[in-house]
Amino acid sequence: MINDPRGTGVEANCVECPIGGGALIGILTLRDVREGEELLMDYGERYWQARSQTDVETKSRDCACGV
Repeated sequence: MINDPRGTGVEANCVECPIGGGALIGILTLRDVREGEELLMDYGERYWQARSQTDVETKSRDCACGV
C-alpha cells in the first residue's frame, strides 16, 4: 500500500510511472528511502474531490490473512 501524505506534514517520496501505455504502473522513488520508511504518493486533487462527493464511510479493518 502506498498512502497519500496529505495532512501528515511529510512530502511524497515516490511517483507512479505508466508503462506500455498504462497497462502496467511502475513506482519510482524521488529520493533514497530508508528501510522501514513509509512509501507516500500524492493522489492528486481529483481523487480527494471525488472522495468528498461520496457518502461511503471507510473504516480500518484488521487483516485476517495471518501475515
